[in-house]
Amino acid sequence: QNKHVRVENVLMASDGNASSTHHHVPARIYTPKALVSTDVPLPVLVFYHGGGWVIGNRNTVNGFLSWISHWSKCVVVSVEYRLAPENPFPAAVEDALNSFQWVARHAAQRGWDPRKIAVGGDSAGGNLAAVVSQLAVVRQFEVRPSLQVLLFPALYLGNKETAFKSVDEFGSDSFYGLHWKDMLFFRNAYIGAQHDGLDHRTSPVLAEDYLLRELPPAYFGLCHFDVLRDEGREYANRLRENGVSVHVDEFDAHHGFIYVFHRVKYAKRCLKDIAIFLRNQMYPSKL
Repeated sequence: QNKHVRVENVLMASDGNASSTHHHVPARIYTPKALVSTDVPLPVLVFYHGGGWVIGNRNTVNGFLSWISHWSKCVVVSVEYRLAPENPFPAAVEDALNSFQWVARHAAQRGWDPRKIAVGGDSAGGNLAAVVSQLAVVRQFEVRPSLQVLLFPALYLGNKETAFKSVDEFGSDSFYGLHWKDMLFFRNAYIGAQHDGLDHRTSPVLAEDYLLRELPPAYFGLCHFDVLRDEGREYANRLRENGVSVHVDEFDAHHGFIYVFHRVKYAKRCLKDIAIFLRNQMYPSKL
């Protein structure tokens, strides 16, 4: 964990607007120590961890999110949404929506800038970030995400037979970080084997053009050697075709490589590049 950020654990209460259930969503907030007492409203990244909607929590992303906060000079809110199969779809989506709205509601009192609240996530969390961006439009949120940060995201949960080339290229070898059989297990635990997965709330890459046109700018951090690579490419292309500003980095790495940033120099360099891109988007002029 980076020593230059302040860490705070909170429980985010649902206001009932985005979900019929009322419960508290745990979260961890990272704030650059040098900016804790500043009078300038701080930008925020609401981040959803990876783990196939089945595993993972605030602790699994604790290390690299503290560094993203430090390098980007942004507040990072790490959300611990409910996991499947005990809490299947749409529980994670509703928690993701509620957590975003909690950040928006508390922005003024916490010294955050409500105009600069990004959503992001890795793998399954990237799926949730993309879905939150879409549903914020569908549900006409007063405050919507200003940016999407999608790291090797899972964007298609439909039929393998109609899936993407990278599934066949990298899906049969666990060396690449995510075997297709593992992805299928996660998918079925999350939405159920009987679900076709074609709803845009599960497969945001399939959203209709009219919805994509309303989305905020998007950053894609894809991995070349990844079963999920091509659905990320496809979503980036569809957003571009609909007039959304898109930036794509395709790293020479396997799925989930940023988790080893503390041991692999290339992973740390890529993680810093992601954070610097976020910083440049959130701070148009130099600090």
